[in-house]
Amino acid sequence: MERTWLQIIFIALEILVFSGLVLTVITLMRRSRKTQADHEKISEILSSAPFGYFYFLYDAAHPAKAFCSRRLAVLLGIYNLDASFQTVLDKLDEPSQKELTRHVETLQKTGKEFHIRVQNEHNTLRLLVTGMRACSVDGVLFADVLWFQDRTDAFLQQEENENWLKALQTRDTLLMQALDNLPFPFWMRNPDLTLAYCNQAYLKWVGETDKEKVLHQNKEPVCEGIEKTSAKLLAVAAKNSGEMKQEKGAFIVDGQPKMLEIFEVPLNETDSKEERATMGFAQDIQREERLHQTLQNYLKAQYRVLSSLSAGIALFNANGYLQFYNQAFCEIWKLEEHVLENGPAFSVILDILREKRMLPEEANFIAYKHAEINQFSSLTQPIETIMHLPTGQILKRTMSPYPLGGVVMTFEDVTDRFSLERSFHEQTAIQKSIINHMKEGIIVFDGDGRLKLFNPSYADLFSSPKESLLHEPLLLDVIEAQKTTLSTSDDVWALLKEKILAAIEEEKETPLNLPATDGHMIFMKCVHLPDGGLLLSYEKQN
Repeated sequence: MERTWLQIIFIALEILVFSGLVLTVITLMRRSRKTQADHEKISEILSSAPFGYFYFLYDAAHPAKAFCSRRLAVLLGIYNLDASFQTVLDKLDEPSQKELTRHVETLQKTGKEFHIRVQNEHNTLRLLVTGMRACSVDGVLFADVLWFQDRTDAFLQQEENENWLKALQTRDTLLMQALDNLPFPFWMRNPDLTLAYCNQAYLKWVGETDKEKVLHQNKEPVCEGIEKTSAKLLAVAAKNSGEMKQEKGAFIVDGQPKMLEIFEVPLNETDSKEERATMGFAQDIQREERLHQTLQNYLKAQYRVLSSLSAGIALFNANGYLQFYNQAFCEIWKLEEHVLENGPAFSVILDILREKRMLPEEANFIAYKHAEINQFSSLTQPIETIMHLPTGQILKRTMSPYPLGGVVMTFEDVTDRFSLERSFHEQTAIQKSIINHMKEGIIVFDGDGRLKLFNPSYADLFSSPKESLLHEPLLLDVIEAQKTTLSTSDDVWALLKEKILAAIEEEKETPLNLPATDGHMIFMKCVHLPDGGLLLSYEKQN
């Protein structure tokens, strides 16, 4: 903008110089009107001026005679050498015509000079028109002259600058309105860390309404428990380091302490700390602090519960470091608390347990270790693993993803349980072997009435296919399948079946003799088992 105004000043000076030239030439013209040759010489002198011109010459013979220079005719595209002022106007756009006409009329009536901008009808030229009056020393009117200077480039640049400045002002206004309406305090500092700007939320924060006063006094927020300049000290740290700094604190807002987190950010990247400005903002973290405290209380309560469990508990964070363990964990792995109190990594604990020969024997320990550690990033569902330790212990480990990130592990010593299960299975196998070698036919039903066990003697006695018995048929289906062995008559079978079911419903042992179709008798005995099941034995009598 400064360069544009200087250009206008130089243009004005040029016009003054040429105005003096015109005055001189017109004076000479009036004095030299004796010959046409002199007149033409003077016109050529005027035409050598770098600007186009149009003048109204006043004398007794030709009052208000108009003349258009060749340079102006070429500039406006006029091909009539005797162009009138109206012809010149017709080459301009409508607003320019009206503006120039008005100023020329004023010049002719009052002699008032003017400088205006006009443009041609095609909007391709920007012209600076200067209107001046030429008079003699004693005040005799010679002419009114209009100078037309082509300033298209300069005026277009000026218009572009004006539009750019207007856009900047609009954007600046919108930016300031946006910052003022932020729901949290926002401020900017000069390189000397004095306040350069603050929004409405900042004014409320410091308990003021006059922004100019706050900026002039560099008023800082009051922080409870620390110095009033704590926010400014944070800005000093951000300015010196060139990095964002943040800090939590209890600030006084509306007369009440409120937990806020303040941020100071360096605005410009420069090697010179003295040139760095900063901006800052504050966030209300009252709700987050309450939620954090609630979470901490919940975690403490959870840890107290976990500490009382007999199962070993270990909680590792997402990076694999121990966050919590209970006493049972130490006892199961025979670890001293001073080893765990600093929260070692899971990989370190694995190394310690390997040295103590407390881990299952692995041919490739490094691969085993990597597989264990990789589960921290891939675990999505609980996984149970049975660990057989060199000590003879059997542990059941459950790894589960922790809702707050990381993995929780539970360890349960199931050595005794496995021993009992092994003994039970061995005992069951012995009993099954004994039943399979008995000559009596044996079938056993569970509490739901489904066949769970039968021996070969039963299948042979009743000619039952073993495949059908392996599908765990119901009690009634098994009894119904005995029909072909016990009776050939539907009426007799109905009575016999009713008798068998009645004996089964008796809670005491009820022996029953059943006639077979081959003429033999089958001795049936029903025994109700302690688990709610039922045992039926069949013995063929000769």
